[in-house]
Amino acid sequence: MFDYRHKKLTVEQLTITILLGIGILLPLIQFLYNRSLLHDEALLALNIIHKDYFELLKPLDYYQVAPILFLMIEKFFSTLIPNSEYGLRLLPLLSYWVSFFFFYKIIKKLFYNKITIILTLAFFVFNHYLIYYSSEVKQYMFDVLTYTSIVYFTLENYRKEQTKLYILGIIGTLAIFFSNVAPIVLSTAGLYLLYEQFFIKKQKNNLAGLMAVFIIWLLAFSVYYYLFILNHPSKELMDRWWSTQLGFLPLNSWHDFIRFVNNASRIFLMVLSYPIIFRVIIIVLLIVGIFSIIRGKQIGIAIFTFTPTILHLLLSGFHLYPVYHRLILYLVPSILLICAAGFNYMLIWLSSRFKSLNFKFLCFTPILFLFLLFYDFPIQSSASNNISGIKRSMKYLEKNASNDETIYVYWIQGPPFKYYQDIGFINIQTPVIISRDALFISLAEQKSGYTFNDLEALYKTHGKVWLYFEDNYMDQKERLIHHLDSLGFEKIKEYRSGISDIFLYDFK
Repeated sequence: MFDYRHKKLTVEQLTITILLGIGILLPLIQFLYNRSLLHDEALLALNIIHKDYFELLKPLDYYQVAPILFLMIEKFFSTLIPNSEYGLRLLPLLSYWVSFFFFYKIIKKLFYNKITIILTLAFFVFNHYLIYYSSEVKQYMFDVLTYTSIVYFTLENYRKEQTKLYILGIIGTLAIFFSNVAPIVLSTAGLYLLYEQFFIKKQKNNLAGLMAVFIIWLLAFSVYYYLFILNHPSKELMDRWWSTQLGFLPLNSWHDFIRFVNNASRIFLMVLSYPIIFRVIIIVLLIVGIFSIIRGKQIGIAIFTFTPTILHLLLSGFHLYPVYHRLILYLVPSILLICAAGFNYMLIWLSSRFKSLNFKFLCFTPILFLFLLFYDFPIQSSASNNISGIKRSMKYLEKNASNDETIYVYWIQGPPFKYYQDIGFINIQTPVIISRDALFISLAEQKSGYTFNDLEALYKTHGKVWLYFEDNYMDQKERLIHHLDSLGFEKIKEYRSGISDIFLYDFK
């Protein structure tokens, strides 16, 4: 009998263990850092903390949309750790950790070369977007979990085929109520199951069970669509907004198609948020990976990697799934699996030509990743500005604003301001005006000076007014300040703090 106590710990195994530890630690650091909520997060958080479970089943306020079960669990955690972002961020953190576990299991199933596993795992562990969204009060990390969990349970070997169908039936049904991208991921899994049934196992005796699973998924989606998607009041507004963001694949204009491709390519590269040298490597690996998958006729890997992206792009043409950074976050694992195929192909190719070449030196690649990561770690870039800006600025107002003055909060800072007021982070007795939310006004209207049409309440104020801004969003702050200065209003104080800026004016 083999004695595992005398098994030698190799460099590769040690590196994988360290990477697994870092993959747990980095999102935990981001979580504990507790950056401030941003505009969209605060809008959803206000719904979660102020509505009961039954009210969350209805259309949300502020044009927010999120999967029902996601909202239910968020509500539970928000009551478990009340008046804190920690409760709201617990589900995204747990989703990251479980996604990371499933992703590791997936690459172990698909690739046996430990160097390939190490490099692919490193790209997941040190992805800035994944780390950042592990503490985002939104459903996007749960989308990643939906992809990794369904792929894992689809690839997993079971003693009985019925066990696999039971598990996929349950997980797929829950995913529909947990994640907006579940239909895309389940379509991908369904395609693979059909391929496995007809071309790998070449058995048709389980076809009835497989069809039963598909029908259960379809019925679950039909129920969800009828109850929570059909005739949703935010649909038209969201459609108009994403159209202005080039989020939908144009089907009738070649010029718009080129613009969409350029924008989508930029978005995909941004989601693969690595320093420039690694982005170049990613592009090379993607090209090699696609070539190796097609050349090697690796149809199973092709289904799980190509299909979600193709489906997402096609459905965007029907204005169903926009192409935008956070909305395609769930595609990161599938893209990294293509890179893994590229790694594997290159290692095999090099080994066949340079038989004496030792690839163990690649085990030290994560050290380079780690160095470059901390050069621009999420909590040291946007999040650090955010916490030193929003929270510190609000504390500044709490300390300096008098009761006989007025605070005018410009629209994009309005939701975070209200959230922190409502949870008791600040106690401001000064009258507060939050300007009308212009989020869904077209970019063209905003750039043409639309912001000045939203200031009726401001012009009606008298005496001293604190103007509270996000740092020059779309140049609106500077244009507004220039506008007020041109009208002769006196600027008394100015306070700049990272992402938030405050000005005290005297409206005589």
